[in-house]
Amino acid sequence: MNNQTFKNIIVLIFYFTSVFTYSNNTHLGLDSLIKSRTIDENHASLFSKVLTLDNDGRIKPFHSYASEILRKLSRKEEIYSQNSTQIVLGMGVDPLLWQMVPIIKVSNSDLLKLLNKEGPLLPFVSFFDVNNYILTPYVESAYSKRPIDRTKFDKAIIDVDERVNICSMIFSDQLIKIFPNNQEVWSFDVSMEIPGLDSLKTKSFKNIYRDLVFSAFEDNMWEDANLIIKYIHREQDKYASDVLPSVFKINLEILYNNLKPFGWTRLFLAYFVLGFLLLVLLLLFFCSGPPAGARWRVRSFAAVSQIYYTFIVCQLMPASDFL
Repeated sequence: MNNQTFKNIIVLIFYFTSVFTYSNNTHLGLDSLIKSRTIDENHASLFSKVLTLDNDGRIKPFHSYASEILRKLSRKEEIYSQNSTQIVLGMGVDPLLWQMVPIIKVSNSDLLKLLNKEGPLLPFVSFFDVNNYILTPYVESAYSKRPIDRTKFDKAIIDVDERVNICSMIFSDQLIKIFPNNQEVWSFDVSMEIPGLDSLKTKSFKNIYRDLVFSAFEDNMWEDANLIIKYIHREQDKYASDVLPSVFKINLEILYNNLKPFGWTRLFLAYFVLGFLLLVLLLLFFCSGPPAGARWRVRSFAAVSQIYYTFIVCQLMPASDFL
């Protein structure tokens, strides 16, 4: 964890203390806070089509990026009755709340004992003692070893440290990049000039967006927050229209994510049905019909086998290879 990241974490913990005190004074439980500050599902659906640039240089819908992030953090598709887009947007808009929410999966028993917590989900602040990152010496020890020499505990430390870093980057607006510029550099924030609004606020998109979202939390009116998404699309078209995927490809990728065609339950059912059909065809091939029909049965068997093989190959290919 680098110095800048560590400084961001310290700032977040300072704010966390303030928010926690406020929460106690107003007798609001964490569940109540999460419920009252849930990103509107329709707003999340609109934002899911906003394009982002990931760390590998791939431009993809926010929906895909958020899904990857939540699976990495919690090993879940949804949590707290919210989808991944709602969760990741909430983490960026309201970091003071989400650093208190158990969202980081820790399953290693030794690591849980070290943190003196019960799993499997822990909040971001559980990994800090006063101003110190608890895992620092263990992370340094794990990375100092050759991969072949790392223990199960070392591997767990590395995995959890990565999840903590992902959270830190989201909380400090360093991970999500939605605004390209004329130098082909993407960032989360840009300057905005809106007549009639406070000039201090209009210097930052993220400040305006957060204000609109928090206002929507209060009155449940998301029209203005929805409207600002159009500004993001205009900025992206202005500076990166030649490299952006088409609307059709964006919708297709989101559809693919929602359908989860290669989830393990669907795969099991598909493999079971195909295997059963192959068994039936084999029995028919050996036990029925005159020899003259053998050629047709061989061709049918080969065709089904090819479909089965293609299905397996497609399962191993990422969604991006189809788009």
